Amino acid sequence: MKKFSLIFICFLFTSFNFHYSQIQLKRSTMRPYLKVTAPNGGEKYTKGEYIAIRWKSNLIHGNVKIKLKWGTGGGGWFVITDNTANSGKYKYDIPVKGIGRHGDQFRIFVMTLDEKIQDASDSMFTIINKQPVPKVDLTCSVYSTCRKWGTDKLIISIKVLNKGTRTLHDVLFNYVILQAGTMVKQDGAGFGVMYPGVWYKAKYEFNPEDILSSKHRGYSVKLFVDPDNKQLEPEHLRGDNTATRSSSCIKK
Repeated sequence: MKKFSLIFICFLFTSFNFHYSQIQLKRSTMRPYLKVTAPNGGEKYTKGEYIAIRWKSNLIHGNVKIKLKWGTGGGGWFVITDNTANSGKYKYDIPVKGIGRHGDQFRIFVMTLDEKIQDASDSMFTIINKQPVPKVDLTCSVYSTCRKWGTDKLIISIKVLNKGTRTLHDVLFNYVILQAGTMVKQDGAGFGVMYPGVWYKAKYEFNPEDILSSKHRGYSVKLFVDPDNKQLEPEHLRGDNTATRSSSCIKK
């Protein structure tokens, strides 16, 4: 009986030591860490917008600091905040000016105040410069139809909008009427003054028999605003200056 008790006590002691060792081992492997979760690579932002920075932490006591880094080497460092609560999130308003870099080589770093524990975005993300508001930005639309009653006219309605920031003078446009890809009519007109944010309208009427050469013939109208770019509109906006409309007329 005494022998059995001694064996049982030894078993309990060994079992306690084993579990205690496991607890100690687990504690020793639980290291303090920070883990950036957003932005974590591939995102695209524009200066003037904001970045929702997020991270996870473990066994970190006290506040953290956040930095923005550009480049793959020494790069450029920009302090976002040098002391903020370790809440796991931070809203960063990207300044339009103040970051002298742009492109796809940015990373976010979250770190302890002494910078001994830190983590960064897994991959690069992009910050681009804010595009300036254009002084000239024209867009247009065209509507065409055949009136089936009364005078039976081909009617072309044109609308042009000055989306820029400058009042424009003498804005010219050309329009062409196409049938089966062939131009059958070309003309032009213009607006003397165009204020920003205002649609300007014009309407033109033609006798279908003066244009359409068969009983059932489709047609299209194509409009070009400021075709010679005398208003000096930025080239990347020029694609807005063409409008098309297809329809058909039925001659009596």
